[in-house]
Amino acid sequence: MWVDFIQKHYDCAFLSFTNGTLVDETFCADLKRVGNLYLAISLEGFAEVNDLRRGEGVYGKVMHAMDLLKQNGLVFGTSICYISAYAQTDKMILHIPQAISHLPSGRFVFAQKQISV
Repeated sequence: MWVDFIQKHYDCAFLSFTNGTLVDETFCADLKRVGNLYLAISLEGFAEVNDLRRGEGVYGKVMHAMDLLKQNGLVFGTSICYISAYAQTDKMILHIPQAISHLPSGRFVFAQKQISV
């Protein structure tokens, strides 16, 4: 199990990029127990674009996961994917503050990449 591997390597820090759909209270408890695994939650922007790429309802699940992580005092961040659908608009810039508002105060990871869709 992943917990055993992470605990075995307590002197390392691990960063996992994820869509966050499997984050629940049990997973948060595991993250707290190991203490050296951090999540970067992947987003493409607002719900309409995120769900277009990742599936209907995924954006809501991601926001719920971020809320759970925050409520549990866990350090996490976002990986915001800058996609071509936003390249000609200001929607991406408008989305960044919304994503950051779900992060723990003063602690976040930000990664950006551009892909064509």
